[in-house]
Amino acid sequence: VSEVLQLFGEPFVLKGIEFFVTCSAGVAVYPNDGDDPEQLLKNADMAMYTVKNKGKNAYAFSSSLMKEDMTERIELTNHLYRALERNELEVYYQPQISVVNNRIVGFEALLRWNHPTKGLLLPGKFISLAEHSRLINPIGLWILETVCQQIKQWEELNLDDIKIAVNVSPIQFLDPEFFFIIRD
Repeated sequence: VSEVLQLFGEPFVLKGIEFFVTCSAGVAVYPNDGDDPEQLLKNADMAMYTVKNKGKNAYAFSSSLMKEDMTERIELTNHLYRALERNELEVYYQPQISVVNNRIVGFEALLRWNHPTKGLLLPGKFISLAEHSRLINPIGLWILETVCQQIKQWEELNLDDIKIAVNVSPIQFLDPEFFFIIRD
């Protein structure tokens, strides 16, 4: 496999134009990774996508750890589809403190997922899944609505001039409606 990857180290030239191509490969070995072509291809494919997620132009052998990770990712993604309707998502407000006067100058809205069996999950565990599945758009909308409701509650308590930073995924910027959502 290493020799094949080396072949892709130099550009291919077609009609005087250089093309740089990368190669990602997943390797599954009989019988450890499957005893039929279908299972072997599935595990090799999983190994290849693991390589692609880590930066491409490499290879990886299928492993039990990789299979466990993929199973967990699939399970979490399936649960994430229901997280909003089950009220499992929560926003925490982390204070932003001025170093000049040691006072709160704003907050950062931080998303957490109260998973029914895995407990409190931090964004690093599920945001990439939300982005990959495009669930980040409805989740992002929910966060914005939740933050706006919180600001309104604080204003009703005469807490004025509240600034809250909300993290936005690059995927959300691809939504043609995003500008209008923010404006509204």
